[in-house]
This record gives sequence, C-alpha cells and structure tokens, in this order.
Amino acid sequence: MIGVGGFGANNYWSSSEYNADNAWNQNFNNGNQNNNNKNNNNRVRPVRGFEPAGMLPGA
Repeated sequence: MIGVGGFGANNYWSSSEYNADNAWNQNFNNGNQNNNNKNNNNRVRPVRGFEPAGMLPGA
C-alpha cells in the first residue's frame, strides 16, 4: 500500500525528540503524528536541503 507522497504506508521517524526515551514519528498511512519509544523499528526518510527556485541567484 502506498501512503502520502508515495511513501509506504508506515511510520517514519521525525528528527524531533519527544523526551529522553521517545521521539516523534509520522504515519504516512493516516497522516497522524505520534511519539514512540526510540527502540521501535520505524523507518527513516532522508531529506536534503534545497533553495526554492525564486531564491537562487540569477533565477
């Protein structure tokens, strides 16, 4: 099953910590955000920074 944005319908870790034992995750099946224990086997999605086209020099 494909979730939001073409990602698999699973939980993906956020880079945001909830507390010492938990971190936030995003559910791409239903759009919910939850916090889970950091020992859980959620997926990750690499993201790289970019500049919007209107902000590039010479654009």
